[in-house]
Amino acid sequence: MRLALLTDDDRYRQAAQGVLELLREPMARYPLGFARALNALDFFLDRPKEVAIVGAAGAEDTEALLRVVFEPFLPNKVVAGGAAQIPLLEDRAQRNGQATAYVCEHYVCHAPTSDPEELRALLLGSS
Repeated sequence: MRLALLTDDDRYRQAAQGVLELLREPMARYPLGFARALNALDFFLDRPKEVAIVGAAGAEDTEALLRVVFEPFLPNKVVAGGAAQIPLLEDRAQRNGQATAYVCEHYVCHAPTSDPEELRALLLGSS
């Protein structure tokens, strides 16, 4: 499911859905034995946050945004950054020379931000 969001390739979503359908009965009967599969099901049924961080690796402003993304428990998210050539990063740029975060759901994004507290509000706020 994460690969489907990162690459915008529906084949990954279909493959994940197929596995979840195969495991439906065993997950229902023996949930303690299928914790990872249940996590995947939760991700599949949720509206995961898609986060693109655009900034210089190791720079203080980039690291501040990354801390906000990874400190709270937000299991249903995908995060992309760096020089990867993936759809989530396409046409994303820094604003005013500062590291910038884009928070999206289904590739529809909020206004970009360079403010860690605004990013926190976007991530923790309801969709």
